[in-house]
Amino acid sequence: MSAGPVSAEGWLGRWIEPVPVPEGSRRPQRLRVPFVLPDGDGDGDSPTIVSARARVAARGDVALFINDRRLDAEGPSTGPAGEPIAREYDAISTLVAGENVVGLILGESWGATTPVPGVRPFPGETPPLAVLFDLVVELSDGSEVVVVSDESFRCTTGAIIYSEPGRGERQEHALRDAGWKEAGFDDARWTPPRIAADQSLDAIVRPDEAETQEAVRVVGESAARTQQSWGPGGQVLVDFGRRLVGRLRVRFTLPAGSEVTLEHLPAHPEEGEPTVIGTDVFVSAGTVDEVFEPGYALHDFRYVRVTGLPAPDAAAFSVLELSVPAGA
Repeated sequence: MSAGPVSAEGWLGRWIEPVPVPEGSRRPQRLRVPFVLPDGDGDGDSPTIVSARARVAARGDVALFINDRRLDAEGPSTGPAGEPIAREYDAISTLVAGENVVGLILGESWGATTPVPGVRPFPGETPPLAVLFDLVVELSDGSEVVVVSDESFRCTTGAIIYSEPGRGERQEHALRDAGWKEAGFDDARWTPPRIAADQSLDAIVRPDEAETQEAVRVVGESAARTQQSWGPGGQVLVDFGRRLVGRLRVRFTLPAGSEVTLEHLPAHPEEGEPTVIGTDVFVSAGTVDEVFEPGYALHDFRYVRVTGLPAPDAAAFSVLELSVPAGA
């Protein structure tokens, strides 16, 4: 589902802001809205889907899902000055007859706080997290089903307690809601967003106008090379063999409530105690074969110092590597 050219004009939705608790919090938010499509059985009474185009822009970093299928590509949602990047997607393959669901995850922009190599920090004050969305489904009888960002969405926080690119992320997996991006999920306890005071479209840019940040993308998954015991309390040092930029993926099975700390280091501790350049923390839900992968935190590192994971195996660690140079 590739992104196409998109104009900053003609948006059908409005900028909406998840209401943070407490006010001013930058904790990542989840948003969802269900919608219904005809069954399209071809009997002449029920139209079929002809086309479906989805557009999204964000003041922050956004991930777009329809029926739990991710549409947007890896990469930042904002340009080097914090300007929202508008993207358009062919969504027809994600749709089904009956109830469908749009799901959005909205969090801190890549350059909003701690600098990340290849990504410049934004100038000035960071605006409230907000998203702009519309989906237009054209049917064979000439009618349309339109879904837009407004008060019909529902939002809440999730397993990510905090997250900043370059600084780190904390996830508490017991707070995950299975199936929230799918039909049939009960969102009665979720709250509606508010309509943003700033409805300006002037800052929105196309992907080809977003300068250097648009080149940042996931280029592959690199496995850890070795591991060794290190430091007090059963710490383990995991080595990826070279310095790289990306985010960890860790597979594990632990008792509920177990807390694991992952400190990212650019050099081996024997070379002099290196500065920890980002710390991720996850708390297990106690299920089998859990996976920890930061939603937003990115790090520039070679080694990961692991605390709280009994007998870790290097095979359980990998990195989703980005197309930016390490040590920049």
